[in-house]
Amino acid sequence: MTDLRDTETEASLPGGARWRLPWAGTDERPGRRTLAPHHQVQLLWLLTLLAVVAVVVTGPFALNSAESGIKTATLRLVPASTQLAAATENYTAGTAELLVVAQSTDAAARSDGLNELTTFDTAANAAWKNYQRFSANLPGEAKLRTNVALETQQLSATGVELLASASISPAAVATFTALAARQQQGLVQLQKQYQTGINAAVTLADRQYGIRKRDLLIVATIVLLLTMISFSIVTRSIRRRYHIQVDEVRRNELESGLQRALEMVRTEQDCYTLVQHAIEQSAPSLPSEFLVADSSRAHFHQVITTDPAGGPGCPVMSPDECPATNRGQTQKWQSNTALDTCPYLRNRDTGPCSAVCVPVSIAGKTIGVFHATGPDHDPPDPSTTGDLELIARKTGERIGILRAFSRTEAQARTDPLTGLLNRRSLEGAVRDLTAEAHPYAVAYGDLDHFKLLNDVHGHDTGDRALRLFARVLRDSVRPNDIAARYGGEEFVVVLPDCAITDAHAVIDRVRTRLGDAQRGGTVPSFTVSFGLAPGDVNLAFGEIVEQADAALLRAKAEGRDRVVLAGEAGEAADPGAAHGPTAELHPTP
Repeated sequence: MTDLRDTETEASLPGGARWRLPWAGTDERPGRRTLAPHHQVQLLWLLTLLAVVAVVVTGPFALNSAESGIKTATLRLVPASTQLAAATENYTAGTAELLVVAQSTDAAARSDGLNELTTFDTAANAAWKNYQRFSANLPGEAKLRTNVALETQQLSATGVELLASASISPAAVATFTALAARQQQGLVQLQKQYQTGINAAVTLADRQYGIRKRDLLIVATIVLLLTMISFSIVTRSIRRRYHIQVDEVRRNELESGLQRALEMVRTEQDCYTLVQHAIEQSAPSLPSEFLVADSSRAHFHQVITTDPAGGPGCPVMSPDECPATNRGQTQKWQSNTALDTCPYLRNRDTGPCSAVCVPVSIAGKTIGVFHATGPDHDPPDPSTTGDLELIARKTGERIGILRAFSRTEAQARTDPLTGLLNRRSLEGAVRDLTAEAHPYAVAYGDLDHFKLLNDVHGHDTGDRALRLFARVLRDSVRPNDIAARYGGEEFVVVLPDCAITDAHAVIDRVRTRLGDAQRGGTVPSFTVSFGLAPGDVNLAFGEIVEQADAALLRAKAEGRDRVVLAGEAGEAADPGAAHGPTAELHPTP
């Protein structure tokens, strides 16, 4: 089975650009198949056509059942009624003509009357036969038809007798007239019965036709409404999917552009500046800020803000107090007046508002949060929230990489035990000073009797002594001085732009503070000796270090725990004196 995620299609974006859209023939949820938009429209058109054909085809059949009554009346009732009317008319005319002929004494008139009587009789009999052929056998019709037939026979027989009689009695005429009246009455009843049937058939057909027509109109209306609703739903679905896919394309472009930009930043501050620019592009009208925790994760501080007012924004103090960082999920607040809103969102000076908070994590640890506000009950839309989540994810990834690089670089540049620069990093820093033509002084220090300290108290104690001295050294030198562990218990301090007298004061301060730091400590008492050499533009760094090392050897030879300046043989700093920039370097005898 083909994975629909492997298929792609093109979508047009504003401006005429064409983009390849993945998953164009699938549902937004992975694992579910659905028709592509154009297939949905084609299917809908097909269903609409089938519905129209069904209405067109079934309409005539529905109306045909309503017209069956009209057809019955047209094919049988109306012809039968017409023939009954003709029979009645001819029988009546014949009866009247027979009485005239029977009472006539003129031979010629009598002959003409007989001919005319024959014509009426023939026409009446033909009409009666035609009626019988078209007869619909209505209720009670058979009995009436039989009676009329008998009365016709009797009337015919009586008429023959009247014509054969030489003289016509009034009684015979009365009998004939009575039979003719009964025949005519029967014919009229039959005709009325058929007329009633015709009227009933027409009324029923009209009513059925109206019902069928109404039903067809209802069905057609329902089909039309369903078609319109279906088209509306499909159109909205296509439009929604189109916007979703366009938003995905836009977000993919944002992600790739942000990724390329983040790869070029080298510091966290540059990363924050870039993130601010990304937020301003994605949500230019959305006041937002980025809060980052310090190294102890105890306090938040604001690193960027897009609020024109530039205010502090969210007053939350630490990650532990923030609902978003605690839950590790994006939190959206509809209104700061709601009962379940974030407590740090309430009572804002700016009035009622909504907000969204997106946590920023590094390797599962939340180190910050994006906080953005919007109008009351109108928080940032899902598209904007998705952009913030993307920026938060990429920001966390990049900050994590930068911090990892920083740690790795720091580990490569520093001594793992003391945290001071190692010898290689020191030499690199001095090369930078030399390239910029900065003068400097070099102090070479060594812990006194450190081997004895290790042998008597153990290497752990020795390591604690080294860490204690490194801390004192960092705290005592100037901010721009370069302190390094040169090897073992040996340390080198480079003091840029420093006169030798000032350098002596700084290094002697290190020696003095070392004694102060050991009071009440867990490390056995130890001291340090320094050799101090001034810089010389004509000498390499290694040569200056050798001069400081030679001064250090003199400090060791002269009793340790002192600072000796290179080039002043036999002179050393008095460990008991308060050394200053012009202090006497000779020890007290």
